[in-house]
Parts: sequence; structure tokens; C-alpha cells
Amino acid sequence: MATYFIDLDGTILKHSTQEPLEGAIAWLKHLKAEGHEVILITRRSNEEWGAKHPKYSETVTARTLREHDIPHDGILWGVQSPRVIVDDDVVKCIMHPRNEPWKEPYP
Repeated sequence: MATYFIDLDGTILKHSTQEPLEGAIAWLKHLKAEGHEVILITRRSNEEWGAKHPKYSETVTARTLREHDIPHDGILWGVQSPRVIVDDDVVKCIMHPRNEPWKEPYP
């Protein structure tokens, strides 16, 4: 099994919205059914950034995740971009085009 760190905006939700992208929820459910761990990452937060962008605050986003039954094991809020992962030889990367639907076969 693997742990997937997945950006929320432009990958699961249409960038800067609360609208799920086509196929994203099915893809997450597929990952969970396979036994993988899913950690969502996002710049969204309730701190200074959330005050400037209340439509995308932690509270509103968490409600969106519940309402759409978006499966995940945890959320890392306020994660800056770019995101750089430093690891030994076990890192894999999936570059998903912003706001594009997820299609089978799943990665």
C-alpha cells in the first residue's frame, strides 16, 4: 500500500472553487478500496490566508469534503507551493493537469 499526498485545488476540487472535478471522488474511493492512505494537502487555511479568502477557509472546505463524501485520511492545511518532497528511492509522482477530470485507468 502507499500513502498519497494529493493537492486539493485543481486536482480534487476545481481550482479556487468547492466543485469536485469529474472522476476525482471515484478515483479517491478506488485508492481507499485498494487500501491506500489519502492525505489531502492545500494552501487553504483559517489563518491569515483564510481571512482573506473566507469562501475557501478550512471550515468551508471541510464542509465541502463532508457534503461530497470525499474520502481521505487527513488534511494538511496551509501548505505552501511549490511542494518539494525529499525522500530516498521510493518517491513516485503523478502530474495531473489542473482542472482536468480523472479518467480510468487509475494510476
